[in-house]
Amino acid sequence: DLTLQGAASSSTFLDGGGAGSVVIVDGGEGLTLRDLTVRGGLADNGAGIFVSASALTLEQVVVEDNECTSAVCNGTGVYALNSTLLVSDSEVRDNTQRTTGTGAGVGIFTQGGSLQLDEVRVRNNTFTGGSSVTGAGLATSGTVAIFDQVEISATTIELGVGDNHWVTGGGFIIEPSVVPGAPTYAHANYAGNAKQMKQGGGGKKLPAKLQAMVDKSQEHVEGIVR
Repeated sequence: DLTLQGAASSSTFLDGGGAGSVVIVDGGEGLTLRDLTVRGGLADNGAGIFVSASALTLEQVVVEDNECTSAVCNGTGVYALNSTLLVSDSEVRDNTQRTTGTGAGVGIFTQGGSLQLDEVRVRNNTFTGGSSVTGAGLATSGTVAIFDQVEISATTIELGVGDNHWVTGGGFIIEPSVVPGAPTYAHANYAGNAKQMKQGGGGKKLPAKLQAMVDKSQEHVEGIVR
């Protein structure tokens, strides 16, 4: 396995310069990123970090300012497929899906494998222009997930013009299988020009067994359709 050790996330940068995914981990490899910032990626899946059938650990890492401008966008900050993803004391922020189509998990997207988040902030991520989005802050499906002190906040969704646009789990969506500990805060702002817009799950969508674990007193979800 390989470890990339930076000086600090405020001074060590991996910058993609808009030329694809900044970090790619595949083929069963293992990688640890520590004390650095990943930014400036441009890709359909995993503009910041793309992981497939591998293992990735992020420690004191910032993933920011990555973008997707394709018709379908997934995991613009971090994308993990059938992988082991461990994130601790890190932040995924200010990533954007600018699309005419669909998107999921602007901050973090996982499908299959396992996900563990410990003291992680997912904030200020934006979906704009498309027709539908699932879990705009974080989307995880078929993943064994463990959460401890996770904040998902200030997610922005700006839908494009058209009919039958929809949002499912605006702040985040977590689908089975999941192990206890759930995100404690969701804040999603919706704005769109859709004549018909379906909002499913509001700021969150959880399997029934996790619903009671979310602290609803901290949840704030605003809906605007125009």
